[in-house]
Amino acid sequence: MQQLGTIRVPGLEPFKASFPLVSWQLLFFTGVAMGWHKQTMAAWFGALPWRRVLLLATVGTVGFVALRQAIISDLVTVNNGDKLLLFARKPLGVARLVNITLAFGLIYLLTDRFWKPLASTAGKLLIPFGQRSLYVFLAHCVLFVGCLILGVKHHPPFSLAPWWHLALDLLLIALLWIMVRYRFCFSLVPR
Repeated sequence: MQQLGTIRVPGLEPFKASFPLVSWQLLFFTGVAMGWHKQTMAAWFGALPWRRVLLLATVGTVGFVALRQAIISDLVTVNNGDKLLLFARKPLGVARLVNITLAFGLIYLLTDRFWKPLASTAGKLLIPFGQRSLYVFLAHCVLFVGCLILGVKHHPPFSLAPWWHLALDLLLIALLWIMVRYRFCFSLVPR
């Protein structure tokens, strides 16, 4: 059954799915398609008044963050059904999709304007990941499921303090970078 305001594929994506792969593929493959058509996207964004678009994307993104925080802290009362409809991760809510669009628009504009310093600092990680994005996505899914199967977050030290989760995330990012750098299983996994 498809709910109003969500993007789902009935039958493939049960309501209580732990990882709604079909919904998130929408976001991933939209990003891949935008990357494939980057010259067209750059020309389109270049024709827009970038300061106004930057202001709109910034205000929209900050507004969504403020609204979410207001809902979490009960400053704004929203019933659970509307929360699911608007901000759910699974299934993908309409407001969350608009929020993601604004946030990624903001990230694109900032990346475009500050490309040289960004490429010289974070480019050694981000550019290889972007060039092999399907491989990184698939390897990340395998590593994520592996951590779930092993119950890593329930074992010390990860169960003791939340900042250890950041350490685990950084470790997995480093592992993905090593896998890309040394072309681990490149002949088997699509890139």
